[in-house]
Amino acid sequence: MRNQMADLAELDRRIAALPEFAALSGESRYALRLALEEMISNVIKYGYEDRDVHEIGVDLDFRSDAVRVRLTDDGRAFNPLTEAKKTRTAADLSEQGIGGLGVFLVRQLAGDLKYRREADRNILEFTIGEAGRK
Repeated sequence: MRNQMADLAELDRRIAALPEFAALSGESRYALRLALEEMISNVIKYGYEDRDVHEIGVDLDFRSDAVRVRLTDDGRAFNPLTEAKKTRTAADLSEQGIGGLGVFLVRQLAGDLKYRREADRNILEFTIGEAGRK
């Protein structure tokens, strides 16, 4: 997909139409949609220093009870596992400014999160569903 919000909405529609997506539990479907929206919108909004069109790779490997996600982009280096705020509580939300909540949510929803920078690309992998639970 391109680094445009319209492409994110189209990606969501295309994933929702997949029979593999329908086979996931309701909780896993919700978590997948939320995680993709949070992580990809962060790349679109904050990942690039220019307004050029960039490609964001979205690979989904559906399994019987889970889906393995691999997101790739050529934006500025950003490891959401170490650079974003790690802990938040309900009290923190009223006291802290904007930033890091999406990554916090993905940490709660996904398992087996891995990040690496390879050939000037960010690569984020995680699992949604029973197989990825911590």
